Amino acid sequence: MRERPRHNAWTPRNSGMAYNHSRGAGGAARDSQTRCTFQARFAQTFPAWRMAMASGSKSLSVLVALLTLLSAASAPAAPHPITFDDFARIQRVSDPQLSPDGKWIAYAVTTANLETNQLESNLWLVEVKGGTPKQLTQTGQDKSPRWSPDGSRLAFLSTRSGKSQIFLLPMQGGEPRQLTNMPNAVDILKWSPNGTTIAFTSATDPRCTAKPCGPDSKIARVYERWPYWLWTRWLDGKRSHLFVISTDGQGAPKDMTSELDYDVPRVDMTDGSLKVADINFSPDSKEICFTASPQGEETGDQYADLFVLALAEHRMKRITVNRYNDVSPIYSPDGAFIAYRAQLAAGTAARYHIMLYDRHTEAVRDLTETFDRSVSELQWAGDGSTIYFTAENETLQPIYAVGVRGGGAPRKVVDGFNGELSSGDQGRCYLLAPARRNPPRSS
Repeated sequence: MRERPRHNAWTPRNSGMAYNHSRGAGGAARDSQTRCTFQARFAQTFPAWRMAMASGSKSLSVLVALLTLLSAASAPAAPHPITFDDFARIQRVSDPQLSPDGKWIAYAVTTANLETNQLESNLWLVEVKGGTPKQLTQTGQDKSPRWSPDGSRLAFLSTRSGKSQIFLLPMQGGEPRQLTNMPNAVDILKWSPNGTTIAFTSATDPRCTAKPCGPDSKIARVYERWPYWLWTRWLDGKRSHLFVISTDGQGAPKDMTSELDYDVPRVDMTDGSLKVADINFSPDSKEICFTASPQGEETGDQYADLFVLALAEHRMKRITVNRYNDVSPIYSPDGAFIAYRAQLAAGTAARYHIMLYDRHTEAVRDLTETFDRSVSELQWAGDGSTIYFTAENETLQPIYAVGVRGGGAPRKVVDGFNGELSSGDQGRCYLLAPARRNPPRSS
């Protein structure tokens, strides 16, 4: 057994903007409004580039860190046809999360254990500037790292105690502390901006409000409403509810949607999952915006609308009524607006637009009305003047920017294939992506 790595201590400052990137054939975008310069730095395991971008009086610094998919310790092998053992040795790097000070990346590494026939996932940490990664957990049951706003703690999901629960790891050193003990698994989690609360989702069974349900021994299933099947599983009548819990461990979790008989957030009908982007806190931590499909039971229509929930008053309000999907809400840094993605036509392949909801006037504007690509994900710039977003373009997925107040057509700011955007109050941009050390060759 290896000695448990010690955790480094640091003083978090300002957060940045992070995204996954793979360079495409077009390279970095260059236009009349954006100047890109590259400076290459190579570390032992994680090569890094720093790219400065300026547009008018606005500046954006981009730091690129590439997470390798293969073990750095593996010596180059002679070319040969790929085998099952080759696949089994691949370490799957996922879910990179930038620390609030922009200096560290927490991420999950999944490996195959052939002896147990199981996939094992642990959390790792690496400096953005490069260097030797440090393993944070060793149970093989940990995933979904999420930094606290001040960077002092790392929340994550783990099945080390049975069902998936939230654990908190102090980054100055020490063992993880279990925060939740829900009867059903915790699915997704999100920190409040003030760091005092974590919102999470977990399934509840309306039939078991008084006491936990026992094992279901019935062979036959009786369904009286739609849907009853989702991809590879029968639906069991449980609903995903939204909970909040204090991060100091005092008090039980509060079910904020206990009266609802539908999932929060909505279940994505394309893959049956719950999306982290479908829940977001307001900047003052007093409100949560989420997606839901309340009309689905009666009509079979699973299109989602947006709702806001005032936490102190426990008051919920529907803010969009769309015949199609409204998803991925995210508050502007000053809290004046909620940007979200919306489909304006039927069908899962319908193009997503960026819509802007004014929280004071309740007016809605389409920021990408003339843009002929579908928006994949979006994030606010730190000063609230711009929204960055990704959109598939032929074989790539560049990053675009669109002004919030001045209008104008979206402009491309980074080419290639990108994803997993996140932003901070300094408008800095970080790019995290898996890359092969040794591209495969045919023989």
